[in-house]
Amino acid sequence: MLKLYYRPMACSLAARMALMQGGIDAEYLPVDFTTQTSLKDGLSFADVTAKKRVPVLILPDGSKLTENAAVLQYIADLAPGSGLAPAADDPGRYRLQEWLSFVGTEVHKAFLFPYFRPETDDDTKAILRDRVGETVAYMSKQIGDAFLLDEKFSVADAYLLWALLLVRFTGIELPDNLTDFLKRCMAIEAVAAAVAIEREEMQSFPPRT
Repeated sequence: MLKLYYRPMACSLAARMALMQGGIDAEYLPVDFTTQTSLKDGLSFADVTAKKRVPVLILPDGSKLTENAAVLQYIADLAPGSGLAPAADDPGRYRLQEWLSFVGTEVHKAFLFPYFRPETDDDTKAILRDRVGETVAYMSKQIGDAFLLDEKFSVADAYLLWALLLVRFTGIELPDNLTDFLKRCMAIEAVAAAVAIEREEMQSFPPRT
């Protein structure tokens, strides 16, 4: 069985969405970033991954996979009939990678990661919000009436959904079509269930300091 090291409502939520949407069994292992400890198996998170970042996916052979773009595509390929990713020989696979890279670099690492760091002051947060405005505007122009690639929810949508859920807590008002995109994603039973699980866990989870 797969094992997923995660923190509630961190970017690893996208992997949980993909696993649940694909009907893939996995063991979920929460990580306390303050103590860098896996709360379920008691391992030092540094011993799990030198990167000290989620997600970490433990594969059936015991090997480890990190980085959202890789983890999400691996999960998608375990459920080829789910529509979570185009096949490897489909040109659409490159569009999937394009969106995974864009969300990872332009929204996640360039904006959300520094914004929610405990040491980031209000002036810096204001600068970050101004910078990300163009990114939000670009995404708004690209979103149609369905999902990023086609009519099916993909792992790129899972990653973007997570990002937009957090963007809403930064004081940025999303355009109507991005709000509609959130609603479409959350109308998917497995996706909504994954978000609900981690929102509930956050209520009693150790705060990040």
